Amino acid sequence: MNKFHIFLYLLLSTITYGQDEPIINSMFSEESQYLFKRFQNGTIVFDNNSVIEAKLNYNVICEEMHFLDKGNIIKSLANKNIVSVKTYQYLFYYINESFYLVIYQNSGIELLQQFKPILKNTEENTGAYGTSVASSTNTSIKSIRVGTKYSDEMVDVVVKPEDQIKIKSKFFIRYNESFYEVTRKNLYKTFPDKETQLKEYLKSNRSNLSSKDDIIELLNYVIPQTIK
Repeated sequence: MNKFHIFLYLLLSTITYGQDEPIINSMFSEESQYLFKRFQNGTIVFDNNSVIEAKLNYNVICEEMHFLDKGNIIKSLANKNIVSVKTYQYLFYYINESFYLVIYQNSGIELLQQFKPILKNTEENTGAYGTSVASSTNTSIKSIRVGTKYSDEMVDVVVKPEDQIKIKSKFFIRYNESFYEVTRKNLYKTFPDKETQLKEYLKSNRSNLSSKDDIIELLNYVIPQTIK
């Protein structure tokens, strides 16, 4: 194979890879509820070690993993025996009936991300003469369809006029068969012999434990000392 053919092969490989690579959504609304732009080929692993393949996508708004059934019918992947789901290069664990995206793995320590939509239910207050009044503050009240276009499920929530739905990320660590949300207290409990160093690091770096990047930097600091 000459240099031109090698170059052409590498170019075509790069183009093909780029076309297959999923794009993650950064903004969510009633019309854009999924983590990925499109459904991806993936595998589902169950607690009996059985594996099935399907086209998958994670619905951030209703916090469900969806799959395509019979080509184009979207259904929820509801099974308590699920252990993990992998779509493209992304791995999700199914823990306590919720899905968590694995965003970091090193030396037995895993950092997981949980997506929590901020959907504030309308509250009814009692008005004059016992009448019912819905309350909201600088927002409009409307019904939003959650789930899929094939679902009739509706929920009344308070949303902004532009229909943008905010997503809060919560972070969790899996280590030595333990699973917990990332907090200072939990970090000290997990690495008791490194508590002093952790306190110094958190203070000097002003780490934000709600920031994915800050948590990863912290883990990269802790791990080399832990595995010595």
